[in-house]
Amino acid sequence: MGVVGIIPYKGVFTSKTRLARIMNDEERIRFSLSMLEEAMKAMAGAGVLRGRILLGGDQFSRNLAQKYGFQIMPDRKKGLNENLIYALTELGKRGVEKTLIIPGDLPLIKVSSLKWMLHLGKRYQVVISPSRNREGTNGLFIPTGFKGDLQFGPNSFLRHFHAFRQRTSSIAVLVCRQLSLDIDTPEEYFWLESLVQEGSYRC
Repeated sequence: MGVVGIIPYKGVFTSKTRLARIMNDEERIRFSLSMLEEAMKAMAGAGVLRGRILLGGDQFSRNLAQKYGFQIMPDRKKGLNENLIYALTELGKRGVEKTLIIPGDLPLIKVSSLKWMLHLGKRYQVVISPSRNREGTNGLFIPTGFKGDLQFGPNSFLRHFHAFRQRTSSIAVLVCRQLSLDIDTPEEYFWLESLVQEGSYRC
């Protein structure tokens, strides 16, 4: 099965701007890149992927992409969903059957969590992993032909679920703590710090 992984990333200078309340620019850039690197490490270690793509990015993130064997696909459209639809359209032309999409801001992501998604993807057509508040989508494994149903943004988990449900009943929801925490706000960052201090986070 041809499977390609995609990590969309808009670049360090426009990433995590809401953390500016608690971090200076250098700290925010370093934190953003460290999360992106964790995502790349996990995807590179998950195996069975025909290819890995960094969608968008800048020179900083593209240096990491080369380190972990990612191809670079520049943004061609406006907006995340439009760029992902373009990317999946191109991949479909190359015979890619399924696509694994994860964001680049999951600080607790591990190889094992992506292996779970890939494993479930052998049994189900669609695998969705929600965010901690069950509103966002932090992992998506779909047939490349389902690209028209991509709806990242506010309340994307339910919108994705209902859109894919119109196509198939073969859907798995993977609730995994390693994938559930994405960091956008100071509150989420402080919650991450408390988890790390407690050492209590498990998938």
